[in-house]
Amino acid sequence: MKIAKQDVYSHEVKDAELTLTGKDTDGNEIIFEEGTVELGEGAQLVKGSGNSIIWKSGDEATTVTLTDGTYLLRELTAPEGFQVATDMTFEIRDGKLVTIDGEETDTDTVVMVDEMIVTTTTTTTTTTATTTTTIDVMGDAVTNTTTTEDIDVGGGSATRTTTTTTDAAETTTTTAADEDVDVDGGSVTRTTTTTTKKAPAKTTTAAPKTDAPRTGVSGISAVTAIMAFATLAAFAARSRKKEEDDE
Repeated sequence: MKIAKQDVYSHEVKDAELTLTGKDTDGNEIIFEEGTVELGEGAQLVKGSGNSIIWKSGDEATTVTLTDGTYLLRELTAPEGFQVATDMTFEIRDGKLVTIDGEETDTDTVVMVDEMIVTTTTTTTTTTATTTTTIDVMGDAVTNTTTTEDIDVGGGSATRTTTTTTDAAETTTTTAADEDVDVDGGSVTRTTTTTTKKAPAKTTTAAPKTDAPRTGVSGISAVTAIMAFATLAAFAARSRKKEEDDE
């Protein structure tokens, strides 16, 4: 009977340490004799006889000569990156592998499957912000805001610094990221600068007011009317004076 150690994709998993024990049809402990184990390519024999056999899996399945009975296959240690599989119990009847339902099969291979270990990455972010406001020579308020983020990602670290400067003329944002991640074994520096120009303020100039007399046709008509009125008034005054003198 062949015993294979595979992953979920049906690929052989190397360096899994396995042990096999069993009981015969009468319930007695099975004693394995020397030469019972035929190692597959890349496999290693740890214990080849006695009430149990132990070996390390290789690139191919290992063949074990089994008599009728019930057997327990156990994984003692799993290769790096894999979980230890659950114990397997199987039966050999009339030299054939029997299913869980008690039916004999034509297969000659018992397969134990190892699942890969799933790694969960925890990300922790610490943010610090500092804001400073000053007055520039033009009398405008200038605000500098600096935000620093310290990030832990999967055993590595990243620091991201963002600086925003705002005044009446423009707004400038500078972002610098320094990353040192263990997975890559190196560092990455990224700097981004964005400048946004603000629209200039509109200035409106009103025409100055003046008390100077208006010119043109309308202005001339008004002056003429005043002079005519003064002349008539003077003529009337002289006429009255003359009449008084005649009396």
